[in-house]
Amino acid sequence: MTASPPGHRLILLRDDTPDLIEVTTVGSRDRLQRPIHLSQKEQEYILASGAIAGTQWRLADLPVTVLFAKHRAQVVQQALVIMLVFVAVSLVMLCMVRRAEQQRQRAEQSLRESHEQLEERARRLAELNGELQHEISERIQAERQMRKLSGVVEQTDDLVLITDHRGLVEYVNPAFENKTGYRAEEVLGNKPGLIRSGRHDAAFYKNMWSIIRSGEVFRGLFINCRKDGSLFYEQKTITPLKDEQGHVSHFVATGKDVTEQIEAQERLRHMAHHDVLTDLPNRALLLDRLHLALARARRNDGLVAVLLLDLDRFKAINDSLGHSAGDELLKTVAERLRRCVRSCDTVARLGGDEFILVLENIGAAGDAGIVAGKVLRTVARTCRLDSHVLQTTASIGITLHPLDGDCIETLLKNADAAMYRAKHAGGNGHVFFTCEMSDRAAPVHS
Repeated sequence: MTASPPGHRLILLRDDTPDLIEVTTVGSRDRLQRPIHLSQKEQEYILASGAIAGTQWRLADLPVTVLFAKHRAQVVQQALVIMLVFVAVSLVMLCMVRRAEQQRQRAEQSLRESHEQLEERARRLAELNGELQHEISERIQAERQMRKLSGVVEQTDDLVLITDHRGLVEYVNPAFENKTGYRAEEVLGNKPGLIRSGRHDAAFYKNMWSIIRSGEVFRGLFINCRKDGSLFYEQKTITPLKDEQGHVSHFVATGKDVTEQIEAQERLRHMAHHDVLTDLPNRALLLDRLHLALARARRNDGLVAVLLLDLDRFKAINDSLGHSAGDELLKTVAERLRRCVRSCDTVARLGGDEFILVLENIGAAGDAGIVAGKVLRTVARTCRLDSHVLQTTASIGITLHPLDGDCIETLLKNADAAMYRAKHAGGNGHVFFTCEMSDRAAPVHS
C-alpha cells in the first residue's frame, strides 16, 4: 500500500471480520506493533471505507485521534453551520410561510368578504329582481286595466270629454263625435263652448265653474247644440281631477244623451195638459193659465175676458155623418180658433164641442165682442170633410174679470150662462154676461 496522508492510516480489513486488520501502510499484520483487531473506538473513528472489487477486503481510512477529533470538530462545525444555515433557512422559510399564511389568511378574509359581498349583492339582486317582477306584474296589470278602461271609454255610448284646468279640451271619445257631429280635431285645443245652445244663462255656467273649481262634482242637465244646429239634452257629470299637491289639474265630463227621455216626458206632460184630439190645452192647463192670467190682471189692474164657445147643432152632424166626421170638424174649428187670438191668449177645449178662450189685458169690454165676432165669422166658413161640405155656427158667452167676478169658478159659470142665452137667441151670436143671468148660471160642463 502507498503511504497514507499525514494523520491518516489506510488499512485493509476483512469483509467477513470487520475488526481484523490484514494490511496497513507499514506492512502485513505480523509487523504490527499493536493488536491486529480494531477496538470498538477505532471502528467508530473510521472515516471512510470501501470494498475492493474481486477481493474479500475493504479499504478503510483510520485517522489518528487528534485528526479524528479535529475532523469531528470540523464535522460538528460543518454540522452547526449547516444547522445554522438550516435554522436560518427555516426561519426565512418560516417567515415566508408565515407571510404566505398571512397573505393566505388575508386572501381568505378578502375572499370571504368578497363572497359575503357577492352573496349580499346576489340577495339584493334577488330582492330587486323580485321587486322588478312585482313592478312589472303591477305595470302589466295596470296596463291591462288601462286598456280595459280605455276600451270602456272608447266604446261607451256616454259622451266623455276631458279638459285641462283652463277648460281646453284634451280628449273626446267616439260617442262625443257621433252625438255632436264634431270631429276630435275640431274640438281638441278649444273650449267646449262650441256645443252651447244658448238655452242656459250666464248664472248657470258661473255656478258650474264655481263648483268644479272648488274640487266638487257638478251634475246637471244641459241643453246642447249639435254641429248641424239641432238640440239635444245631456245629463252630465263633471268631475275635477287633482294632482299630488291637491290642485285641480283636469276636468272629466261624462254625459248621457237623454233627449228621448226628455222628449218622452215632454210628450207625457203635454198629453197630461192637452186635449188628445185637438192638441188644445185641456181643462187642467186652462185652469192653471186662467189662474195666472187673473193674478197678472190683479197686479196690473188689467181686464180679462173669458169666452165660452159651443158649436150649434153639432150633435146632428155626429149623428148623420158619424163621429169621425165630427172629430175632423172639431180639429178644424180648433185650428181656426188658434188663428183668431194672440199668442198671449189661450184657446182650450173643455170637452165635447165646447171651447174656452181667455183674452188677457184687453183694453175694454168691447174688444172681447170684436174678437167674438171674428171667431163667429171664422167658424161659420164652410168646411170640406171628405165628400161633404159643412157649415156650422157657434154660440159664445162672454164674461169679464173683474167686472163679473173675481174667481175662476164664478167666471166659468157666468160664461156658461151667457152662452146658453146666446143659444136660446138662435145661435150664431155672442152674449155678454149680465147680473140677471146669475140665477140661471149653471156649472160648466166637464
